Amino acid sequence: WAPGGRSDVVIADMKGMKTIIPVVFIFFVIWDGKPAGAFQVGSKHPLVVKSGARVMCLHRTWTCSLGDAVERQKMLVNKKLKYERSKIAKLGEPSIVQTSLLDLGHNERVNNKGDGDGRKGNRNSNGLGEKQEIRSKLERFKSACKSSTISTQDLLSSFRGFLRASSDICSSDCDESWRVALEALQLLKDADRAGVVAYNMMLHFAALTAGRGCQPAFEHAINLMTRMVEENIEPDLISFNSMMNVCAKSASMMSQEEAFANAYSVLDMMRDARIAPNTITFTSMMEMCARSTGARGGRGGWSRGWQKGMEILVLMREHDLNPSILTYIQMVKICLTSAKMKRAGNWSESAVRNGCKVLELVREDGLELNEDFYNHFFSLCAKAAEAGYEAAVVVAEDLFRDRNVSLTWSTTTWNSLLNVYAKSGRLAAARGLVRGEMLRQRVTPDLVTWNTLMCAMAKEAQAGRSSGMQGGLEILEDMRRAGVKPDVLTYNALMRACTAPVLSRSSDSVFDQGSIVLDMMRADGLSPDVVTYTTILDACIKSSSTQEEDGLSQALNVVEAMQAVGLNPNIITCNCLLTACSKAAEHRGLAMVDMGVELMQAMELRGIAPNLVSYNSLIAACSKAVASCVPGERPADCIAKGLQLIQMMRRKGLKPNVISYTSLVAAGANGVKVGDLSLLKHGSVILELMEKDGVQADSVTFNSIIDMYCMAAAAGLDGDWVRLSWRVIELMKRSNVEPDGVSCAIFMDVIFKSLTCMQGDGRGRRLRRKIQNIFRSIDEDGDGEISVDELRSAFLRRAPFQEKQAVSSPTKAPSSRSSWALPRSEVSEKDLVRFFRWADMDANGRIDYQEFEKMLVGSANPRSFGILPQSGTPEALKEARQYISIGIGVLQDMFSSDVQLNVVTCNALLDSIALAAELAPVEGGDAFRLCLLDANRVLELMRSHGVVPNCRSFSALLKICTTSAGSADGEKALKRSYRVMQEMRRAGVEPDTVAYNIFLEGFARAPCTAGGGIVEAIKVLNEMIAANVRPDSVTFLAIIKAAKQEGTSEAVSLAASLFAKIPADCQNIKTYSVMMRAMIQVGRREEVLDLLEQAATSGMRPDTHMMAIATQAASSSSRLKARLRAFRTWFRREKKDERELQV
Repeated sequence: WAPGGRSDVVIADMKGMKTIIPVVFIFFVIWDGKPAGAFQVGSKHPLVVKSGARVMCLHRTWTCSLGDAVERQKMLVNKKLKYERSKIAKLGEPSIVQTSLLDLGHNERVNNKGDGDGRKGNRNSNGLGEKQEIRSKLERFKSACKSSTISTQDLLSSFRGFLRASSDICSSDCDESWRVALEALQLLKDADRAGVVAYNMMLHFAALTAGRGCQPAFEHAINLMTRMVEENIEPDLISFNSMMNVCAKSASMMSQEEAFANAYSVLDMMRDARIAPNTITFTSMMEMCARSTGARGGRGGWSRGWQKGMEILVLMREHDLNPSILTYIQMVKICLTSAKMKRAGNWSESAVRNGCKVLELVREDGLELNEDFYNHFFSLCAKAAEAGYEAAVVVAEDLFRDRNVSLTWSTTTWNSLLNVYAKSGRLAAARGLVRGEMLRQRVTPDLVTWNTLMCAMAKEAQAGRSSGMQGGLEILEDMRRAGVKPDVLTYNALMRACTAPVLSRSSDSVFDQGSIVLDMMRADGLSPDVVTYTTILDACIKSSSTQEEDGLSQALNVVEAMQAVGLNPNIITCNCLLTACSKAAEHRGLAMVDMGVELMQAMELRGIAPNLVSYNSLIAACSKAVASCVPGERPADCIAKGLQLIQMMRRKGLKPNVISYTSLVAAGANGVKVGDLSLLKHGSVILELMEKDGVQADSVTFNSIIDMYCMAAAAGLDGDWVRLSWRVIELMKRSNVEPDGVSCAIFMDVIFKSLTCMQGDGRGRRLRRKIQNIFRSIDEDGDGEISVDELRSAFLRRAPFQEKQAVSSPTKAPSSRSSWALPRSEVSEKDLVRFFRWADMDANGRIDYQEFEKMLVGSANPRSFGILPQSGTPEALKEARQYISIGIGVLQDMFSSDVQLNVVTCNALLDSIALAAELAPVEGGDAFRLCLLDANRVLELMRSHGVVPNCRSFSALLKICTTSAGSADGEKALKRSYRVMQEMRRAGVEPDTVAYNIFLEGFARAPCTAGGGIVEAIKVLNEMIAANVRPDSVTFLAIIKAAKQEGTSEAVSLAASLFAKIPADCQNIKTYSVMMRAMIQVGRREEVLDLLEQAATSGMRPDTHMMAIATQAASSSSRLKARLRAFRTWFRREKKDERELQV
C-alpha cells in the first residue's frame, strides 16, 4: 500500500502470524500537497507494553528538508539491514559490568577529579606531545594483549584506562583520539578478547568524546554498532543505553529535531532487538532534552524541550517504568537551562513554575529528594532570581522549610541555597543563613560560602542599597576570624562591590577604589588575575556619564596597568574596551569606531580572535555616532560604516545575528531624530538584508522601526506614521514574532505624537509656509494670482507634484515631497474648469492666496494635498478618530494575545483621545460623545484584563469633558466631570493637583448657564483644600479664567479678593496677565497698573504681553498714560542696573 501513490514503503501486516518476522523499517510519509522542499515526517512505533494484544503508539513530527530526511533514513535503513542479516540467536557473554554506563561515567568523573589536574600537569603542553604519549600507551597495551598471562578482566581494565587517556586528547584532535581507540579495539579482537564488554566500553568512550565537543561522535557510535553486529556480537541493554548516552551528550551540537530523530532511532533498534528500555534509557533521553534546550533554545526551544521531556515521562509510564530521582533531576536541568536565558522575558518565571511541577511529581511518586536534586533546584531558583524573577526566592525558601530533616546536607547544598539569596541581592537573608541556620546545623562555612556571601554584598552594592567597601571589609574580617583565607575569587567579588557604578561618582573614583582592593590582594600574597582588572575596566566604563568623561581614557590606563604586571588581556577585556569605544562614539563620532577597528586588529596580532560580541559593540557604536553631530559626519556615513563591519564579520567567518542588524535599524531611527529624512526607508532595507542572510528579526528589531516612525511624527515630518506603524505590527505577526508590551507602548506614542503634530501644524506657521510653497510653484508669472492656464500647466507637468504611489512595503516611508496630483487620464478639461470655478470664490477669474488657502484647508481630504487637516475642523476630528480606532484595535489584540501591558501604555491612548477632542470643532456637539465613547472602550478593556486605572487615566476623561465644556454640550460635559470625580473616589483613586486643575478648567470654559463661573470653581477649590491637595499656580489661573469668562463685576471682585490671598510661589506672569485682562473687562483700569507695579516689585519681569495689557488699560486716560511712562522709565533703569551688576 502506498499513501497517495507517492511512496514505495511496504507495510507488512503481522497480525495472526505465528512465525516472528523481523520488521526491517517502517516509514510513513504524510503528503498534503506541500512543495517538495519541506514536508512533515510522522512515525508510529509499536511499543508492546504487556502483551501482543495491547499496542501503544508514539507519534512524533518534525520539519526538515527533503534531501536531509531521505539521506538520514537511508543511512539508518542500511545500518539496520546489516544488523538484521548478521543477527544470530545465541546467549550473550556474561558481562562484568553490573552498572549502567551512565552511572559508571558519573562515578569515573567523581573519582578522577583528584588526579585530573595531575594528568594535565604531566602531559606535554602541545598536541604533539599528547599524541606521542598516547602512542606509547598503545604500544604498552599491544604488549599486554600479546601476553597470555594477563586475564581477560585485567586486560579489559587496561583497555578502559587507555580509553580514558585517549579521551583527554579529544578536545584537540577528535579524529586522532577515535583512531587510536579503534586500533586498541582491533588489538583486543586479534587477541580474541573483544566481546560485548569491550564494545560497550567503546560506546561509552564515544559518549565521553561527545561530551567534550566531538561532533561526529554519534556517527562513530553507529558505525561501531554496525561493526559489532557484523562480528556476531549481540548488543545488550548496556550497549543501547550507551548509544542513548551518546545521543544525549551530542545534543548540544545539533538541533532539537536531529537530536530527537537520533534518540528515537536508538529506540527502534532496541525494539527490533527485542530489548526493552529501562529507566536509565529514558533518563538519558531526558538529559538529551536538557542539552538540546540550551543549544537551540533562543526562540521557544526551552518550551519545546519541556514539552518533549513531558512526552518522555508519559512514554516511561506506558512502558510500566517509574521515573527515578535522576530522571527528575534531568527535568529540573531543562528548567534550569531556560532560566539562564535572561533575555527571554517571562521565561524565567515559567521555568520556576515547571520546576515546581517536577517537585510535585517527585512527591506523588513517593521518591526521596537527594542532595543532587536540591542543588539543581536551588540553582534554578538562583538563575531565575538573577534574571529578575523575585518569587524564585520564595520558592527556594518553601523547599528549604519542607526539606527532609533526616537528610544531612553537605556544605555544597547550603552554598546552593545561599547562592539564591546572593543572586537576588538579599544580603541580610544571606547573612542570616550563614550566621543562623548553618551554625545551628553545625555546618562550617567554607571558602565557597564566604565567596558567595561576598557576591551577595556586590549585588547589594550594585543596586545602590549599601556601601560595598564597608560591607566587603566586614565579610573579610568574618572570614579571617573563621580561619578561612580569602582567594582571588573573594577579592574579585569585593572588587565588584567596591567599584559599583551606582555608588561611584566618576571613573576616577572607581579607579582609586579598585587600586585599594589591589593593594589588599597583594598584602594577602595574592596576585590579581585578568578578571580582577576586567572588573575595574568594566566599572570605569559604566561609571562615566558625561561628554567630558566617557571612561575611555581610564579604561586604557587599566589595560596598561594590567600589562605592566605581566597579564595579557582576554576576549572579555577587549570587548570591554570596545564597549568603551561604543560609549565614547556618542560624543566623538566615527573616530571611536575607527579606534575600535584598530583595537580588533591588535587583538588578532595577540592571538585573540574577535567574536560576535566584539563586532556588535562596534556596530552599536555606529548607531550612537549618528547622534554625535560631529562636523563633517552624516548619519548615512555611520550606517555605511556599520554595513562595512557586517562585511568584515562575514570575511572572518562570523555570521551577523539579530543584534547586529537591530543596531543598524536603531541607527536609522537616530538619524531620523536628527532630521535626516533619507533614512526613513532604512528599516525596510535592513529587513531585506536580514531575510537574505537568513536572520530572523525579533521584536526589538521591529520595535526599532516603529520607534523610527515615532521620531518622525515627533519631528512633524510628513507621513501617515500611524498606519505605517500598524503595518509593522501586522508584519510582525506574519513573521511569527509576537508584538510585546514595548511594541504597544511605542505605537501608542506614535498616535499621540501624530495628533500633537496635527494640532500644532493646523494652527501654526508651518501649515501656512507649506501652502505658500505650493502656491508659488503654481504661480508661474509671480503676480500673486493663479489663472486657469497656470493651474492646467501644473497638472500637466506634474511639478511640484508627483503621481501618488502606493506604499508597497509595510515599512516603506512615504516620499518626503508631498503628492496629490491625479493621473492624467482622470483629469479632463471639464473637471479642471469646474475645480477652478469652485476655488474662485469671488468669481474674478483668478485665484489669490486667501482663496487658495481656504480651498486647501477646507477640502474634504486635505492630507491628499500634502498637508494635515486644520485643527478645529470636522476633517481633523475624523482623521484623529481613525487613529484612535486603530489604537483600540491594537490594544485589544495585545490583550487577547496575553501581552502584559501596564497602565502607562493605556494612558497614552487615553491622552490621545483627549487630544482628539481638542482637534474637534468648538461648535460641534458630536465630538464629546464620540471621544467619550472611545475612552470608555479603553477603560473597559483595562478593567477586563486586570489593568487598574490610575489618576492619570481619569484625568484623561476629565480632559475630554473640559474640552467640550465650551461647546453646545457644556452642561453635559460638566455633569460628566462630576461623575468622573466620583468614579475616581469609588475606585480608591484620590484626585491629585493635576486632576483638580483639569476639573477647574471646565468651569473657566463653560458659560454660567451651563454651570460654569467662579462660584462653582471656588467650591471645587475648597473641596481640594479639604482633601489636603495643595493648589498651584495653574489652579488659581483656572479660577481667574472662570471669573473672566463670567465677565461680571461681582465675579471679578471675587477673583481679586482671591488673588490677594494667593501664595507668592503660585503667582507668576500668567496669573497677573489674566487678572489684568479681567480688570479691563469690567473697567477697573487703575487697578491694572497697580497689578503691573506689584508684579515688578515682587521680582517678576513683565513681558511684552503684560505691557500690552497695561497699555490698553492706560489708553483712555492721560493720567494713566503718564503713570505708565514713569513705570517704563523705572523699569528700563532697573534692567540697566541689573545688567551692570551681572557684568
